[in-house]
Amino acid sequence: MDIKNVPSSLVDEIAPILGVANEIQSDNPRVSYICRFYALERAHTLDPISSGYRVRQFKDALLLHLERENKATSRGERNSDAHVIQAFYLHFNRNYMHSLQNADKVDRIRVAKDYQKASVLFEAMKAVSLSDSIEVPNEILEAHAEMYIHNMLTLHPESSNQTREKLPEILEAQMKQTNHHKIPLQTIKDCTQEFDEKNLIGNGGYGRVYKGILSWAHVNKLVAVKRLDVTGFQGNKEFHTEVSMLSQYQHKNIITLIGFCDDNKEMILVYEYASNGSLDTYLRDTTMSGGLSWPQLLNICIGVASALNYLHNHVAEKHRIIHRDIKSANVLLDENWNAKLSDFGLARIGLAHQQNTIGITNVCWHLWL
Repeated sequence: MDIKNVPSSLVDEIAPILGVANEIQSDNPRVSYICRFYALERAHTLDPISSGYRVRQFKDALLLHLERENKATSRGERNSDAHVIQAFYLHFNRNYMHSLQNADKVDRIRVAKDYQKASVLFEAMKAVSLSDSIEVPNEILEAHAEMYIHNMLTLHPESSNQTREKLPEILEAQMKQTNHHKIPLQTIKDCTQEFDEKNLIGNGGYGRVYKGILSWAHVNKLVAVKRLDVTGFQGNKEFHTEVSMLSQYQHKNIITLIGFCDDNKEMILVYEYASNGSLDTYLRDTTMSGGLSWPQLLNICIGVASALNYLHNHVAEKHRIIHRDIKSANVLLDENWNAKLSDFGLARIGLAHQQNTIGITNVCWHLWL
C-alpha cells in the first residue's frame, strides 16, 4: 500500500502505521495485515464521514487491499490475530533490547526508527486484543515499559540526575502508549447518572468519587469513578502520572485502572470498585463492620508490602517505581478485605540498584518576622 496515497488530513497518524506494515510485510504478512486493518480503523475514527473525495478513495482502496490480503494471510493460521501480533511484538522487543544493550556504539537514528515501529505495533496490538477480548500479558506490558525507558535514556544520554528530572515530561508522553483506553465522557455520565449525588462515595481535596455500572467496550461491571478537581492539588501532571503508572504496572494488590477521560478539560479516572472502602475509615472508627481482626490487619499489611516489593524490585531490571504517598487512605479494600494500593499521582520512576534516593516536592518558604 503506497503511503503517498494517504490524504493530507490523515497523513500524520496513518502514514506511520502503513509504513510499519510495509516494512514488516516480508517478516510476517499477517501482522502486516493487522497493522493495515488498524490503519483503516484509525482513519475511520479520525474521519468517520469520509469528508472529501480523496479520503473516500483512500478508504475504499485500503479496504479492497485488506480483503485480498486477509484471504492470503489467514490460510493455515490457527491462532487469533491478537496472539499473532503479541508474539511478534515480544520477539521484536527482545531483538531491539538485545541489539541496544550489546552495541558498542549506539545509532540514535536507528534507535528512534525502531522505537517508532515498536510503538505502532504496540498500539495495533492493543486495538486487536481489545477487539478479540484478549488481555495483553504483563510480560509484554513490562517489556514495553522497559523499552520506553531505555529509549529515552539512549536518546537523552545526560547524567542520571538530569534524566530523572525529565521524567515528568517523559511520563506525559508515555500516556499515549497506555494499555488502558480513553472512555467517552458521555459513557461516564451514563455510568454515574450524570454524577448524581446519590452515587457519591467519596469526597476530598482531590475531587469526588462516584460508583456506577460501566457498560463500555467489553466492560460491564461496577466501578469507581474519580472526578478530579481541576482547581485542586492534583493537576494535569498528577493525572497523567496516575494513568501512565497504573497502565504499565499491574499487581494483585494494586488497584486496577479500567480507563480515563480528559474530554472537555475533565480529569476522570475509572477504577475497579473496592467495595469495603479505604483502610483509614476502619482505623479511625473501630466499630465499623465490628472492627478489623488482627489476622485481617496482618493480611492487609502483607498485601501492601507485596505491592511495594513489586514496585521497588520487580517492575523492570533497570528502574523502579517510588509511590511517595503511602498512607491508610490510599489503601483500598476489596470484598474479601484484600489490600489494593491506590493513588499514584505523586509516584516517580527511579533507577534501580540505588541504596538512597532524594526527592524534593512542593517546597514552602517561611518568613519569620
